[in-house]
Amino acid sequence: MRSAIVVVTIICGLFAVTEPGLRQNSVKQQDSCAVVKEALNNSLHFKVGMTRREVEKYFSPDGGLQFFSTTGSTTRYVYLKCEFIKVNVSFKSAVHGSRNSRSPDDIVESVSKPYLEYPVAD
Repeated sequence: MRSAIVVVTIICGLFAVTEPGLRQNSVKQQDSCAVVKEALNNSLHFKVGMTRREVEKYFSPDGGLQFFSTTGSTTRYVYLKCEFIKVNVSFKSAVHGSRNSRSPDDIVESVSKPYLEYPVAD
């Protein structure tokens, strides 16, 4: 009988030790998923006709080379809260005939679905 009590006590002790660890992992996962959910929600708010200024409230231009033309450009953006979450946004230039212009008034023509990728550096 004593050995059964000892075994039950040990098992209960193990559950008491491991349960907070499981809760902690669950909390970390919820935090991670919350950032992804927030990025998805913010990217879904982008609509054709919005401005570059509005996009850059939630995303910033990614590093590396990005090319522009006189008719417009596509810019690769990273989410401000997680640089692995990206979107590509095509803009119509607000400054006609200007090359390599990045005006905050450029107009959104299309937005990609969010995707995951390592950050790009120059």
